[in-house]
Amino acid sequence: MAKINIRKAKLKDLNTLVKLNTELLRHHLKFEKELDALAPPKKRKPAMEKKVRQRIYSKNSLAIVAEESNQIVGYLTASIKQKPEYFKINKYGHIHQLFVRPGFRNKGLGKALFKEAEKFFKKKGLKWLEVDASVKNLPTKKTYNALGMRGFETIMVKKVQ
Repeated sequence: MAKINIRKAKLKDLNTLVKLNTELLRHHLKFEKELDALAPPKKRKPAMEKKVRQRIYSKNSLAIVAEESNQIVGYLTASIKQKPEYFKINKYGHIHQLFVRPGFRNKGLGKALFKEAEKFFKKKGLKWLEVDASVKNLPTKKTYNALGMRGFETIMVKKVQ
């Protein structure tokens, strides 16, 4: 295996990150087909570009990539979120996306990206982080459990009839 480099995302990575984000959303659809998460490409691409730009430039956000042989093979985006003041701990870290291309999984890349996010949140003085995962995505849940995450809350959905 070639050496993996974890680095901050740059604006030049934008197109690749949008493609990887689309791959991630398509992966989610395997578990939740009925939710059909993807907007048409004309709407989706500008919205994704805007979010990635925000996460690259905001001091309260993180966008990092994993590279092998100068090719981006994974990425993570995260930010600091806030709950209402009536919560004791109202600032926390949130991992928005963590994705590794299928051919590069099970090599520790997801763990390395996750650990970088954890360092980022610790530097910001945060004590908690969260991530969302489909209840049907057992491999992802297993990975997050192995990284010390635990189930806390379940979001339930129902199609309005």
